[in-house]
Amino acid sequence: MQNLLQCDSPTSIELILDNAKCICYSNNMERLAEMTNHYKNMSKLEDLTGRRFGRLVVLERGAKAGRVKWNCRCDCGARKDVAANHLKSAVITSCGCLSSEVTTERNITHGMCKTPEWFAYWAAKRRCSSTNEEKRHNYYDRGIQFKFESFEKFFEELGPKPEGMWLDRQDNNGNYEPGNVRWATPQIQRINQRPKHVWEAEKAEILKSRLTSY
Repeated sequence: MQNLLQCDSPTSIELILDNAKCICYSNNMERLAEMTNHYKNMSKLEDLTGRRFGRLVVLERGAKAGRVKWNCRCDCGARKDVAANHLKSAVITSCGCLSSEVTTERNITHGMCKTPEWFAYWAAKRRCSSTNEEKRHNYYDRGIQFKFESFEKFFEELGPKPEGMWLDRQDNNGNYEPGNVRWATPQIQRINQRPKHVWEAEKAEILKSRLTSY
């Protein structure tokens, strides 16, 4: 692949990606090396279009000059340009709305932040999120929703967490909602689980449908 570019002198230069040389023999080798690296990096640029990173879905490469960024749409509807390394390292996973939600919830004065009940509430809410790639096939993709409007409603339904018990849904295919949640022992949770061959088949089908939808 060759690209004909213009040197600072009136003479043209020939840029060959694997073996850059200036046919006008100018002293502009530093600039030439920069151009060579630029085109090499361009050829290696990973296309992130259509990929999901947390709450962000990549729409297209950003239009701004300079550092390569990707224009993303957040689940809340906002748009944001994000650098590829920030997306892939999960440094940025939303337009900023996620941080605001967490901060708002933590500032609520129910006095139970960081209690076992509060952690159970947040863990269940996180499991049902569309942005939870690890657990999404077990919850969000199965239509399971977290329907408690606040921690206070959640605690009112369940009460204090007994020692050795964990949050459980009585109907394993139902939502986290009043009437379907309880504190249960690990033994009861195991009885209530779907058989392994069932959830593995469901996971494969869900992943297949998600891939074909892009």
